[in-house]
Amino acid sequence: MHTRVLILCWIAACACTGSASTEQPVGKTNFIIVLVDDMGFSDLGSYGGEIRTPNIDQMTGNKGLLGYKGQLKKNAVTIAEVLKSNGYQTGMVGKWHVSRTNNSTPGHVMDLMATCLDIAGIPHPLGTFKNQETIPLEGKSLYPTFREGSRKGHRSIFFEHYYSRALCVGDWKLVSLPLEKWQLYNLSEDRTELDNLAEQYPEKLEELKTIYEGEAKGTWVYPAPEIPGWLKKNVN
Repeated sequence: MHTRVLILCWIAACACTGSASTEQPVGKTNFIIVLVDDMGFSDLGSYGGEIRTPNIDQMTGNKGLLGYKGQLKKNAVTIAEVLKSNGYQTGMVGKWHVSRTNNSTPGHVMDLMATCLDIAGIPHPLGTFKNQETIPLEGKSLYPTFREGSRKGHRSIFFEHYYSRALCVGDWKLVSLPLEKWQLYNLSEDRTELDNLAEQYPEKLEELKTIYEGEAKGTWVYPAPEIPGWLKKNVN
């Protein structure tokens, strides 16, 4: 099932404009749009998917449209550019592969909660909330990035899902498919992860494995559940 979540938060008190001042420009309203979408490109009609998408299909052809085809064309105007020309700043979280920029700050979906609380000026409820024990936030606010262009980010970002696992620390990425050996990549030189450096840099491999194990133990990855039958079958 495909999930699309669009959250609009109208917050009059926050200042996300391009101005260094914290005062709200006259006649402008700050807003936050968070879009989470797990639809793959193969679901589009132009790629043989079951969903009819005639307008998007036109953008994938050779009709000179200013749409997405590998990368955005330089003369394609984005919503962010329109907002910028009207005095707004745009912050972005997630994977962005339709253009390249040297001005980027790594973030993660876990940062959204911390960001919303920071913008709204609401502290995270420590201890208990509605008679339930709360879990400390793992995420860090992205709001400083919107205001100042940078923030103190995470020492590491990691994930585990159905025995697939990965860890990013700086330019290094540790990754493993289900029940397979760890692989090591230098993302600054190999963004497509083609050159496995695990044997070439065994000390770096062990260093990142130690960090991963610490992160995994602190976020309930362990004890790991029993390996499901379908996964054993696919791996073997």
